[in-house]
Amino acid sequence: MSVRRDHFVFIALLLCSLVARPLAGQEGTSVDELVKKIADSDLNVRRDAAYELSRLGRGAKDAVPSLIEALNDPDQQVWFQVTMALARIGPDAKAAIPHLLGKLSSRDRQRRYRSAYALGSIGEAAIAPLLGSLEDRSSTVRGAAAQAIGFMGSLAAPTVADLIRTLNDENSDVRASAAAALGRIGHPAESALAQSLDSDVDAVRLGAVTALGQIDDVSKPVIRSLQKVTGDTSPAVRAGALQALAASNMDRRALVPLISKALRDDDEQVRDAGIVSLMKLGSASEQAVPTLVQMLGSDDDRSRRAAAYALGRLGPLAKDAIPAMILALKQQPNDDTSVSQAISRIGAVAVPALLVAAKEDAISTESLALALAGIGPTAVTPLIASLTNDSASVRSSAALALGGMDPTPVVAIEPLAGALSDKSPRVRAAAASSLGKFGPLAKPALEKLFIAAQDDNAAVRGDALFALTSLDAEIELLLPILATAMKDTSALVRHRAIDALAEMGPSAKPLIDPLIEALDDREAEVRRSAADAIGELSGEGAAAVPKLISILKDPDAEVRTAAARTLGKIGRDAAPATPALIELLADSNVPTTLAAVQSLTTFGEAAKSSLPQLVKLLEHREATLRLAAAAALPEVEHDSEKIVPILIRALGDGDWTVRKSAADALGKIGTPAKAAVPALFTMLSSEEDSDAARSALREIDAVGPEAVPVLIKALENGEGRVRYYAVFYLGKLGPAAKDALPALQRLSEEDGGFRFRSFLTKTIKSIEGESDE
Repeated sequence: MSVRRDHFVFIALLLCSLVARPLAGQEGTSVDELVKKIADSDLNVRRDAAYELSRLGRGAKDAVPSLIEALNDPDQQVWFQVTMALARIGPDAKAAIPHLLGKLSSRDRQRRYRSAYALGSIGEAAIAPLLGSLEDRSSTVRGAAAQAIGFMGSLAAPTVADLIRTLNDENSDVRASAAAALGRIGHPAESALAQSLDSDVDAVRLGAVTALGQIDDVSKPVIRSLQKVTGDTSPAVRAGALQALAASNMDRRALVPLISKALRDDDEQVRDAGIVSLMKLGSASEQAVPTLVQMLGSDDDRSRRAAAYALGRLGPLAKDAIPAMILALKQQPNDDTSVSQAISRIGAVAVPALLVAAKEDAISTESLALALAGIGPTAVTPLIASLTNDSASVRSSAALALGGMDPTPVVAIEPLAGALSDKSPRVRAAAASSLGKFGPLAKPALEKLFIAAQDDNAAVRGDALFALTSLDAEIELLLPILATAMKDTSALVRHRAIDALAEMGPSAKPLIDPLIEALDDREAEVRRSAADAIGELSGEGAAAVPKLISILKDPDAEVRTAAARTLGKIGRDAAPATPALIELLADSNVPTTLAAVQSLTTFGEAAKSSLPQLVKLLEHREATLRLAAAAALPEVEHDSEKIVPILIRALGDGDWTVRKSAADALGKIGTPAKAAVPALFTMLSSEEDSDAARSALREIDAVGPEAVPVLIKALENGEGRVRYYAVFYLGKLGPAAKDALPALQRLSEEDGGFRFRSFLTKTIKSIEGESDE
């Protein structure tokens, strides 16, 4: 019996170990020499030595005492290679067991994982202490201990009863680790797991089905027990049992009724398990099509989407469901593409039915085009042929589908160019729109698109204009057409012309005056487009500033937002807009306020009058505004005494993104923000905040005596990096840190790492030496 193991875990560890290749000259170095080097003061020497010892495998067993000491090295690469070395030495590294057990409580998930891997690789000698750790009061330790046991595989058979009990742990992560461990143990755990399927505790039954799902070739009695559990009262257990059966050696066709039942389950989790299991059936999955077709007619949106997804995953095997799927496509909401995408997955066999549906004109052209385009290259030939179909609906659907393909089929360019002369404006517009998707490849259609840009139909004109910009047409030819289009009677055409100018970027500068005029257009969408287009002129829009300021009071929120955003893109030339942008900081529309904050940020100290309103935004209910306001403070106000206390308060925000923004802002201020060090040190203990806090501390690189109590407390932290930073800053304080001497001396006695002890000694002498002067 074989057990599916997490091979990728070992491969990932191996790849990581290969990243730190040794320096030239390390080949052939003796173990004794490497033992000396792993305690060297030079980081690169230690890294190379650790790598070489890791590479030696069991040949490095004489280095175990030195490797144990090196487990306290503060460098992540050294520590990782040392841990891998112990793992590869295997049973002969049993002296490291107590030290590795101590790492199971680390706040660093990778350290816990790699320590568990090493313990598992050491094997049987670690079983007894790991069983003790399964009783630890810390759920982190219990979970890591179960993980370590799992790494032993069948060698851990004596632990099965203990792991079964752990399936009832109060912590879900611990339960999951125990289940995974039992699955890795494999056959020796099978009988006990089967018995656990009768437990009165939901968590135990769930853990049992999860573990059994990892074991290949489970026995027939176990399969029968799992079949029974697919009717469990717990949805999670039902789902787990079905997935375990799908992963087992059970006859594929016998699974179909169970999967069909799951697909009709009232619980979403069970239905999802049914879909996942269905994907493992192969050709037998065709038997589930009737059930999925029935689900397509459900009143529940999630059931319909799930059925569509499953049918799509079946591909051509679901061909009998095409009529039902087309019926579902008629009912598909505009913001839902699940049915369109599912039909695409069925493949070319669905093309004829989709084209018939297009002729009936009962389904939106966009939905049909999406489904047809998703089919890909096999649909190109029938779609090109359909461009001459008697039905305008079919022709327009085919034209849109050809442009929606990825990659776009070059062979369709000429037929689409011909469709620009179609008698139906609907088809001409679709052809123009699709040609725009081909980019410069569609240049052969350039002349016909220029003609289409003057079409009698507004939709055709608009789509042709936009297509022309993507074809890299000559600016001298394009600008006059766009200038005329900006005065078109149709708002749609004006809008598309301005969007085309936005795509051109700085090349559109000759038309800045018409763009400024467009800011007064009667249609909000045109005003919005004009503001955005001016913003794409790469800072060349200064002439538009007065008009942009005026439309900051536009009744349409999107227009106000676009104007505020563009003023920021113009930069400091737009600083006269500061008072008007400050008013927008109280706008009821969040995107508008956000755009105002970001634009004020670009003005620098010219916008310092916005400080009170920005500070007020730090209390806003929306986290996006709070983080933007925090980021803006050091940009608009360079007096650190005014803003550092405000940013320190923001470090206590309930949202981690805001705390990060505040920490980044303090880091940008640098040394004058040293008053923030105590608060930043507190953040080091948080997984969410540690990276931002470390970055800020590096930038500030200073500390005041008020931080001493916090730094002393940090010396007791279980995370090595936190202790390192605390020692570093205490050393910077010198005599002012004398209250930390007892804690530093205790730490020096407790910690076994040579490098860290040396660092501590240097810090202590620095404090004592300077205080004696």
